[in-house]
Amino acid sequence: IQGVSTGTVAPNLTQIGNVAATRKEGMSAEDYIRESILMPDAFVVEGYQPIMPKDYGDRLSQEELEDLVAFLLAQK
Repeated sequence: IQGVSTGTVAPNLTQIGNVAATRKEGMSAEDYIRESILMPDAFVVEGYQPIMPKDYGDRLSQEELEDLVAFLLAQK
């Protein structure tokens, strides 16, 4: 099984910094990524199953969350 970054289990994340702002109308890329981490069922890309853990808000410190959001935003 290939990993998430190739888009076989979940959407391809290698361009998520560009794509994130197009997922939910009126939502910035940063807000979309943050919401997707904290509330992964808020929006599931068509054709994929909700597989992301729902407890990252409890497992990540605020600094780790911000670092993860920044990393994903940089994927362009």
